[in-house]
Amino acid sequence: MAFDKKLDIRLPADHPLLQFPQKIRSQKAREAIEAGLAVNQVLGEIKNLLYALDMRMGKLENSLEILQTSGIQPIENKEAEREEAQANVQFDVDAFMNLM
Repeated sequence: MAFDKKLDIRLPADHPLLQFPQKIRSQKAREAIEAGLAVNQVLGEIKNLLYALDMRMGKLENSLEILQTSGIQPIENKEAEREEAQANVQFDVDAFMNLM
């Protein structure tokens, strides 16, 4: 990989980057910069997702408030009752055969 730009930076004497041998210090600095940029990009995406979720949550809260103040009663879940009733039905084969 060819590099054509140079960046000079000043760091405190106790900076962790200065603990590396001088041979690999530039490489470690590049890796740290790239990692920081990648993390920054991911954090931006997370921030956008959180904003979208916050907007949706606000809409849901508004809808819930409207439902609670309107006096509209929620529809009961009849499907669960039907499934439970069907599970309790027992078929009497003898009684069925006596019909014939």
